[in-house]
Amino acid sequence: MDLNELVRGTMDDHRPQFERNEVRLESHFAAEPVFVHGDWHRLTQMVGNLLQNTAKFTGPGGCTRVSVSTDTDTKWAVVRVAESISWL
Repeated sequence: MDLNELVRGTMDDHRPQFERNEVRLESHFAAEPVFVHGDWHRLTQMVGNLLQNTAKFTGPGGCTRVSVSTDTDTKWAVVRVAESISWL
């Protein structure tokens, strides 16, 4: 499965919660597909839980950044979810 597609869909599912909480949701996806072997439902649940937490605990006016990439050294897939408080 393409991790870009999974994360993009999960973000779309959680976008209303970010809008209600006045938290900006930003994304950066890998230029090429990031293929992984895994359980689609479990991975969606994991990313969704991270998004729910940042939507809930980032204050109004804050921002959550989500990125999908591949580590150049290990070739591992990387998903990062960071809230504005993490980079202050």
